[in-house]
Formats: sequence, C-alpha cells, structure tokens
Amino acid sequence: MVGSPRRLAVALLALMAAPAPWAHADEPSVSAQIDANKIGTNDQVQLTITIQGRSAELAEPVALPPLKNLRHVGGPFQSSQVSFVNGAVSQTVSFTYVLQPVAAGPAEIRAGHVKLT
Repeated sequence: MVGSPRRLAVALLALMAAPAPWAHADEPSVSAQIDANKIGTNDQVQLTITIQGRSAELAEPVALPPLKNLRHVGGPFQSSQVSFVNGAVSQTVSFTYVLQPVAAGPAEIRAGHVKLT
C-alpha cells in the first residue's frame, strides 16, 4: 500500500466451542480463527472454522456467520485431514472464507452454528 493506509480492526467473536470436561474424546470441538487482527480497507482476511473429532466428517458445510462491516469475497474452501495415532482415529474438517472490509472502522464476525448430521 502507498502512504498511511486506514486500518481496520477485525474482532472475532464466539464460534469457540469446546467439549465439557466430562465429555468423551469422541465429541467434536469447533474453533475459529482469523489470519490478521488489523487489515487495511483494501486487504483481505481469512476466517477458518475447524471441526475436530471422530464425527467431524459428518459436518455439513458451515454457513458464514453474520458479518458487520465485512463482505464475503471467496470460499468456502474445504479441507479434510484424518490421523491415526496409536490406533485412535482423529478427523479434522476446515472451512475457510475470504473476507474484505466494507469501510474503515471496526468490524465483527458474529456467532455461527455448526450442524453435525
């Protein structure tokens, strides 16, 4: 970028769900992350929602959560991983969205929902 670009603070809210302490290891966990906390108005940020657990492959495509001052410009891109460690199977499915600011100022990614079939 040329000069001093206006910066946009991107806050990731919710989308963090961890199994309760008494839950089985088979229970899925859901996490979300973004690849930058501040971006310029012409930049893009990636939101990745990850489902991990034995039933992760049963996750339906994750709908993009409600956005404030961000627009959807790409995705979802889906990736899957299966691991075998000491006879235990672990599966991970990730959905990545590319987002871009609508205008300078704060932005939010609100809570979303993940449905397992």
